[in-house]
Amino acid sequence: MIYYPKSHITPNLLSNGTLAYKASQTPYNGYYFAAVDGKNFTGRFPGDGDNLELIPTLQPKYKSVEYLEGHTPEDARFYPANLTYSTSNNVEYGVGITIPPIPFYPIPTEADYKLEEFTRYFTKKFNNEIYYETSGLYKNPLYISLSVTWTIKGDKTKVYNLNKNLVKLKEQQLSISGLGAFINFNYLKFYQDKVNQLNDFHIMPDGSIMEGKTHEEYLKTLTPVINTQTSASISSPVSNNINRGGY
Repeated sequence: MIYYPKSHITPNLLSNGTLAYKASQTPYNGYYFAAVDGKNFTGRFPGDGDNLELIPTLQPKYKSVEYLEGHTPEDARFYPANLTYSTSNNVEYGVGITIPPIPFYPIPTEADYKLEEFTRYFTKKFNNEIYYETSGLYKNPLYISLSVTWTIKGDKTKVYNLNKNLVKLKEQQLSISGLGAFINFNYLKFYQDKVNQLNDFHIMPDGSIMEGKTHEEYLKTLTPVINTQTSASISSPVSNNINRGGY
C-alpha cells in the first residue's frame, strides 16, 4: 500500500458488506479508511492491520423471472456468504431458481355473473399431482399451467355437464390427471341460480348472492316491523275480561 498522509484519508469508516476484498471479492465487514484517490483499505487508518485493498461489492444483475406479473424473487445465491461462488461461476441473478405458486381463491364479480362465466387458473408440477389454483397463468418450466372458462349461470344441468366436460378435456389435452379431484368434482362451484330471479343483488366476499343492491339494503328487509293493529287486537280482549270481572 502506498503512503497516505493523514490529510489524505478518511478514517474509522464501517463496511457492513458493501465492500469486498479486491483479491478474493469476498464481502468485508469491519472498519476501513478511504483515501483521496478513491481507494479503500481495511483498518481504521494506515498501519492498523494489513490494510488490504477493498472494492465495492459486486451488485447482482437483476434478471426478471417469469412469474405471474413478472415478479422477481429474492435469490439467496447472491447473499454475501454465497456471492463469491456465484460471481466466479457466472451465475445470473434469478435464473434457474424456482419459487412455488401462490394459492388463490377466486370470487366471481357481478360482471362475471352477467357474462355467465369467468376464467379459473390452475397449475401443477410435472412430477406430481399437487395442484394450485392461482390468480393467473403461472409461468415456470417445471410446472404445467392451464386456464378453464368456468360457467356460473344458466340451466343447472347444462352448467354442471359443461364444466365437467371441460375439465376432462383439459386433462386429456395436457395428459394430466387429478384436476377434477382437486376441485372435489364440484362442477357447480360458484353457480348461482338466484341470479336469474333477482333484479337487484349484490355479491358477498365469500361469493354468495344476496338480495338488494347493497348489504345495507338487504339488512333493512330483516328489520322487524311492529304491527300496531295486531298489538291492539291482542290487548283488547284482556281489557274486556277485566271489565267483566274475569272468568
